[in-house]
Amino acid sequence: MKNWYRILILFLVSSSLLTFTAAAQQKNTDTERALVLKLAAYLKDSSYIKNTIRQIETEKKVETQITGYQKLHKQVQRMLLLQSELKWLNMEAIRLAYEDMKRIEGFDAVKYLPILTELEQQVKQGFGNIYSGDEAVLVNAEKAVANKRAILLANPLLNGDKILTVRYQLGNRIVGQWLPNWVRSRTTGVIRNQPAGKVLTPILLS
Repeated sequence: MKNWYRILILFLVSSSLLTFTAAAQQKNTDTERALVLKLAAYLKDSSYIKNTIRQIETEKKVETQITGYQKLHKQVQRMLLLQSELKWLNMEAIRLAYEDMKRIEGFDAVKYLPILTELEQQVKQGFGNIYSGDEAVLVNAEKAVANKRAILLANPLLNGDKILTVRYQLGNRIVGQWLPNWVRSRTTGVIRNQPAGKVLTPILLS
């Protein structure tokens, strides 16, 4: 009789633990799903993300759902970063910056010319739909962003420990002078004031 009583107690305790575990897992699933949807709201096109969420919801195992949401969360983060970076990828501005840096002692124009050429080809071909979840598209866009960064940060006047990211909109002025086109886009460094119409070069912070 005592053995049956112990078995009953163990059964009840085990059932309670299983119920508690299932509830905790479901809560984690809901949390992961909510995080993905919150981030996806900032994408220009979130249709792929929403479709993928519907697919994840069909999975029977909660662990599989959680893993799916975590993977999707990383994809959304990549898309958001590229969405921001590509918005400020101005090929004309980068080309002007390169030509300006060629006149600076210490700048290796030969080394960075292939990178500039590759970037120009990437921009010309376009980046496809970065919101589609296509890994090849994301990798290509990330390579373009890396190429842009490599060129702009190659300025010998920049100190790696003293870099300031500056963003200007059309119509902004510095000391009463209109900014040239290439510095109106996103660039790195502090802007050195020069006569209107000349290309400005990012310089290190003093």
